[in-house]
Amino acid sequence: TPAQLQEMANDLDGDYKLGNNIDMSGFTWSCVGSLSTPFTGKLDGDGYIISNLNIVSSGNSNYFIYSSGLTLINTGFEDLDISSTSSNEYMSFIIDSHAPIINQIYIDGVASGVKGVQFIAGSGTISNSYFDVHISKTGSSSSSTYFISTNGINTDTTVSNIYSLGDFTTPQTGNVG
Repeated sequence: TPAQLQEMANDLDGDYKLGNNIDMSGFTWSCVGSLSTPFTGKLDGDGYIISNLNIVSSGNSNYFIYSSGLTLINTGFEDLDISSTSSNEYMSFIIDSHAPIINQIYIDGVASGVKGVQFIAGSGTISNSYFDVHISKTGSSSSSTYFISTNGINTDTTVSNIYSLGDFTTPQTGNVG
């Protein structure tokens, strides 16, 4: 259930495996982990799907997971809708400060932010995955918008066997990727 998935916040170094699809419709998500206490565990979707996850934030807690060394594998996210209305914070789905492993996931959805979007921020290994995410930056600041951003974290990133079919909408030129 959505509440069981949210329980990852109570054991930040646990290993979790989905046992069925989870429909997040109507559930208010709170970020799992934080800068001071990041998620360091593993989420194995076992081929199941997390659908209708909606995260709206006006501050810096607008993430699915804030982690350090996350392992996210075999998971689908459908109809993801995440946004930030803050002009001071980036919108991110996953923030990882230390070598995440993201393998065999797919994400379908939309992401938007006023200041900018860094959909996956961190450096590590991202492989064998499919993304169809429509990203939009709605503000006019000169901040960058990226699907995968290693800016300011680390540059040791390996990306392989990735298929991405999405688009970017931004009122600025440059620093989009």
